[in-house]
Amino acid sequence: MDVLAAASLEQSREASLAGAREIRDVARGRLTEQWHAWFTFSPSFPGEPPAAISGNLAASMNAAMVTPDEAWVGPTAGFGRSGFYARIQELGGLMEGHPLMHFFLEGRWWERSEIFLEPRPYLQPSADDVIDSGRLHEIYETHQLAAIREATA
Repeated sequence: MDVLAAASLEQSREASLAGAREIRDVARGRLTEQWHAWFTFSPSFPGEPPAAISGNLAASMNAAMVTPDEAWVGPTAGFGRSGFYARIQELGGLMEGHPLMHFFLEGRWWERSEIFLEPRPYLQPSADDVIDSGRLHEIYETHQLAAIREATA
């Protein structure tokens, strides 16, 4: 039983990281569904994932174990404070001093010092998709079966 317990614990940790990576990959896909050019308005509507300009937000999606028992998934992209840009896209809010808050419209340049962004969630819907699809359950089941095989071999 001790061998099974140790194998189960190790496989649970591996499953947590695999689940975080699955959520990361789904989020990256959401973040690259729509694109638009620099200095143009986003074609995404509030409630949809943000449209990409450079792909930096999608590329910054990461998954890692932060403690032996806790996996983390999320973006590292940000301007100034780490992740600020990523968070305001997900949750919405007042954005100030962003370097891309100027744009070309109707034949002239416009600039804003602040803008209120409606939420454009990408991370929570990605986690929900992985859970609701049963994929997260499959990941844990596969790893626990591996623990049983390891302990009984």
